[in-house]
Formats: sequence, structure tokens, C-alpha cells
Amino acid sequence: MKRLVLTLAVVLVSTWAFAHPKNKKENEAVNAQYTVYHDQSFGSVNLVYKTFSTRPVMVYIYDDQRRLVFTDRIKESGVLIRPYNFKELKPGKYTFKIVENRRTITSDVVYAPTATVSAIKANIGQCGENKYKLSVIGDQMKPVNVRIYDRYNDLIFSETINEPAAFSKVYNLEKMNGACRFEVMAGNERILEKKF
Repeated sequence: MKRLVLTLAVVLVSTWAFAHPKNKKENEAVNAQYTVYHDQSFGSVNLVYKTFSTRPVMVYIYDDQRRLVFTDRIKESGVLIRPYNFKELKPGKYTFKIVENRRTITSDVVYAPTATVSAIKANIGQCGENKYKLSVIGDQMKPVNVRIYDRYNDLIFSETINEPAAFSKVYNLEKMNGACRFEVMAGNERILEKKF
């Protein structure tokens, strides 16, 4: 009877050891969920994952030529969002290869950066006799071209301003008599035209 109880205990312990630890790790990987999507507003590709595994998750990102462009090792568990900055990468199809506990998942995403056009605003006003102050504001600055024409519509001044942020500039037109016209362009877009 002792031998039967001992044998039964060994079988139960062996069954539990076989069924739980190994299967628990496999179930954690099988139950893990991954979503990859392109967030156009920030120029990133986000990996949303849900896993409760204690083992690290490896993420490999390949371009459309099957070249490895990025590797990541994620040690956290739970539900997390991992953003990957694609702004410096060319548009195209990218493949995410996610490896967790001998389970491999692949997911393709097409990265197509969108040109975000921010409003660039300009204002000009007199700040003294024959002096004019130009103010340009906007969160995405393009080169700003300023042209000043005389009353005969002849170009008397032109410059390109490359400022990374908002700026103001005063133009002194004391040597010029008569009316003038300012034209301000941001890239190919006219953002201001004003006559004085």
C-alpha cells in the first residue's frame, strides 16, 4: 500500500509539474495579443501588446527589402504601447517580427508619412514713420520669403528667412517715398499681402 501511495504521489507531482509550469509559459505566449498600427499624427508606428509572460519579448523590424532596421527587447509585462519613430525612414511596407517564448508573430504595416500642414500666420503693421514690423508665427516653419514693392509695383527688396520658430523683424523704409506693398510667402503659399 505504501508503494502504491508513493507511486501515485510521484505520478501526481510529475503530472502537475508537466502540466503547469511548461504549459503556463506556453499559454502566456499563446494568450499574448499584439497590434501594430501607424499613428499618422505623430509619424510613429505603435506596437500595442498584452502579455503576462516574465520572459522578454523580442521585436525585429524589417524594411521591404527584408533588411533589419530596428531591434527591441521588451522586459515589461501587462498591457503596454510601444511607439517606434519612423520619421527618418522612407515610406513603404515594414514587417514586425515579434518573438516570445518560441512563438513568432509577424505583422506588416505600411508607413506613409503625411504632410502635416500647420497654419503659418503673418501680420505687419507700422511701428513708426516708414517703419514696418513683420511678425510670423506657426508651429511648422517653412522658409519665409519677404518681398517689398514700391508704388510702381517694382521689386525694391527681397529676402528669405529661415527661422525654426516664430520671429519678428522691423523694416526701415525711410529712404523710400510713397506707398509700398509687402508680400510674404511661406514655401509656395502666400500668407500675407498688404499695402501701405
